[in-house]
Amino acid sequence: MELEVDGEDIDVKVQYPPDQFDSVDQIRQMTLTLGDGSYVALSDIAEISFKDSPASIQKEDKQYIAAIMADYRAEAGKDAESLIFRQVVEPYLSATVNQGTSSLDETTAEEMTNLLVAVLLAVFLVFVVMAAQFESPRFSFMVMTTIPFCLIGSFGLMFFVGCDMSLAAMLGFLMLIGTVVNSGILYVDTVNQYKEEMDIQEALVQAGTTRLRPILMTTLTTILSMIPMAMAWGHSGEMLQGLAIVNIGGLTASTILSLLMLPVYYSIMMKKGK
Repeated sequence: MELEVDGEDIDVKVQYPPDQFDSVDQIRQMTLTLGDGSYVALSDIAEISFKDSPASIQKEDKQYIAAIMADYRAEAGKDAESLIFRQVVEPYLSATVNQGTSSLDETTAEEMTNLLVAVLLAVFLVFVVMAAQFESPRFSFMVMTTIPFCLIGSFGLMFFVGCDMSLAAMLGFLMLIGTVVNSGILYVDTVNQYKEEMDIQEALVQAGTTRLRPILMTTLTTILSMIPMAMAWGHSGEMLQGLAIVNIGGLTASTILSLLMLPVYYSIMMKKGK
């Protein structure tokens, strides 16, 4: 309560002696003094009981919100989410109670969408740069075929190690778009130089022989630098583990498959051109 002393409001807290009102029964027997000097028991004018109450009240769009936070245990299976919904959440849903999405999940979904748009924009920009370099969209499409190869390796390694799709993994795909085409650019550019001096078949073989070492060295240095992060050494490693796994799997698969398939693509496209 507040008391006014010399024109100032002072908060006053009154505390009962210890052990006087430790139980509900003791509180029910509490007596109150009325204005006429008589007494009345608190239980005669009030209903006293225990009731759970939230530590804070949140509202959004004029609706009350209760956030429930929990983590899955290591023993949880893939059907844990649906099982929790059926046994814990669904029985309490009604016309006035419904399930919503947390602000964290909404933010994560929005960021994933933005990163997906960034990945698509990166693919387009890489194609434009290669088309300007090769002065032919045909060679650009040929090099762009290495991108699906990297998806095979990335998703395959993520499935093998049990890595879920996350913001870090999406950042890994964004980085991969710019690095995975390097091997294809190096090989196709070398073939374009050699075919001016020799037969197309010999140019394909010689380009592979000449550029195999720099391609492997570039790929291996990137992969080896990502291994500590992929093994989640340290707190930052755990946060960016998905990024490293995506790059390791994508670079490995795209390098191997592009060296095998690009000579075939190049030979087919040159025959169609003739």
